[in-house]
Amino acid sequence: MAPVDYLRSPGLVATAIRPRRTVLLLSHMRSYSSLISHILGSSPEIDGYVEMQRQYASRTDLVRLRLAVARMHGDRLSGRYVLDKVLHDKWRIDDAVLHDRGVYALFSVHEPEATIKSTVAMALSRKGGAQDWKADVGKVGDYYVDRCASLVALAERRPARSAFFVGERLIDRSDETLAMLTSYLGLTTPLSSSYEKFENTRKRKYGDPSENIAAGEIKRERKQHDVDVPAEVLDRCRAAYTSTVGRLLDLCDVTLPDDRA
Repeated sequence: MAPVDYLRSPGLVATAIRPRRTVLLLSHMRSYSSLISHILGSSPEIDGYVEMQRQYASRTDLVRLRLAVARMHGDRLSGRYVLDKVLHDKWRIDDAVLHDRGVYALFSVHEPEATIKSTVAMALSRKGGAQDWKADVGKVGDYYVDRCASLVALAERRPARSAFFVGERLIDRSDETLAMLTSYLGLTTPLSSSYEKFENTRKRKYGDPSENIAAGEIKRERKQHDVDVPAEVLDRCRAAYTSTVGRLLDLCDVTLPDDRA
């Protein structure tokens, strides 16, 4: 994205300064975060559909998010919400942002075996990917366990209403999950299992590069990846998953109630 001289773009600045609500999707890699982001971003009430890779150290960063998303959408925002997803611990989220009444925190985790295999397979599919830490099953397992703990810590710091769903429910209970999110965000148009393909869809820098995301609808059949995950790694990750799902169901106000792992 090219640098912007905001002083020469008063219309863009005015658009960004105007108060809007923010959806922060708080999850981890390969959790169907690109899929739900495309579904949310296809709503006429929500702008944004990719990981913006930014921190939220203060409320000013919410304005910066609006600027960045507006630039991605032709220097305009048409919805009541702007969306970002945060998948890594390096992107700080301050209490001032978590506690902001205009911020809607949406938590999600996906079961570990499919997550690890998908992460490793994606890394290995890239040129030189074997040198990427995401091609190492053990390191991906460490990331998964650490990120689960961080999501719980974020939820514990969030005093206002938040929502949670298990990633696989987007596939096997699509209608219920999307209805829950529609209600949580107070959208006037229900979220749909069909979605738009955007300018940056399938671009590696912006999220899921697989063919599935370009389908424009939720695909029930998912590719099985031939990746060996040692039992020790899988056991640690499964324990983290079970604990995290239980805690997020307790901490978040809006959930699918029978989602205990």
